[in-house]
Amino acid sequence: SLLAGVAFVRRLTPDAIAEKEAALSARLCARLDAMHGVDIYHGGGGVVSFTARTLSPGRIGTLLDRKNICVRSGLHCAPLAHAAIGTQRTGSVRVSFSWFNTEKEVDRFADALRDILENEKEAPV
Repeated sequence: SLLAGVAFVRRLTPDAIAEKEAALSARLCARLDAMHGVDIYHGGGGVVSFTARTLSPGRIGTLLDRKNICVRSGLHCAPLAHAAIGTQRTGSVRVSFSWFNTEKEVDRFADALRDILENEKEAPV
């Protein structure tokens, strides 16, 4: 399977894969930027992290999971990165793209997140 994976990447080229991932990330960042109370942390490439001022990353991850959308929430084994962006106390929500993701999936994610942020309240601790 490793050989098949290498052949796949060589056929598409790493640049083409990176370009598609970056385009999907840019699309998501534009959608997130239009949402009130969302802070985006994106350094380029196919990964976008964000926080919302009204819900914790863990709560967002749980609510997205209920909509069959998988993200990583928390510190992502990168405490120094979170210290650098100021999210060391709460972590963030991380969305990662690959060649196999589509613009339709980005829009589905953004619509689901918008719905969550408009309709959900943080559960009491």
